[in-house]
Amino acid sequence: MGKEEIKDGMNGSLIRCNAIISYLDEAGATGVSEIAQELDRPKSSVHKYLKTLEFLEFVENDGGVYRLGLRFLEIGGRIRNRNPIFQVARPLADELANDIDEVIFISVKNGNYGVFVYQTNNRYGIENLAPLGERFYLHQNAAGKAMLAECSKNEIDQFISKSNLPPAMEKTTTDPNQLRTELNRIRDEGYSVGKGERFEGIRAISAAIPDGESGAIGALSVVVPDSGPVANKLESKSSEAVMRTANEISLALKYDE
Repeated sequence: MGKEEIKDGMNGSLIRCNAIISYLDEAGATGVSEIAQELDRPKSSVHKYLKTLEFLEFVENDGGVYRLGLRFLEIGGRIRNRNPIFQVARPLADELANDIDEVIFISVKNGNYGVFVYQTNNRYGIENLAPLGERFYLHQNAAGKAMLAECSKNEIDQFISKSNLPPAMEKTTTDPNQLRTELNRIRDEGYSVGKGERFEGIRAISAAIPDGESGAIGALSVVVPDSGPVANKLESKSSEAVMRTANEISLALKYDE
């Protein structure tokens, strides 16, 4: 990973602390020496950061082996539960899951990313592919493209410029012109379809949840294995239902007091 880039106006200590947290997130349980070597930092400095994070309960220490603590989950859970789109969408997503007996995801837009905030009906055992809280670039799956299609031309151009459209899988859309064409189609049809663009063997259909009051954007997705009759019937079975439910959520957000 190497040393972190610290730009003018930024707090270097926080940048270095974030690098340690990010490394622990990727590597799992590990020791001071491994972190110091990977980040090209003195062991004494890394140890101080870890001891501070341990004191704050963001890191757990098991005999010199450090791992991230559940404090992150505690805070993340509260952030998720305060999100208006999640609050309104959750019961309607549960209803949709019961009606069509399929896996439903709720995502919310967060800058250039989407974030999975809820999943119900683990019919196919795919919940581990998309853990709650995982972020994804907006062009990398159906939910992200549904949300991106709600953005202005200027916002889309900025997203393409800043993200550079990195691939998640071979099927991920990485050509700007192709992406713009797909977004136009999504606006016309009212939903997006993803086939193995972020996770191999997964197909999804998504509709955006625009919150006209706050400007926030979410997405409601139906997710199935990308093979067999269930995949072939996804659009005919679920497109109207997912668009209807997403519209109900948007209306509820508009009139929610």
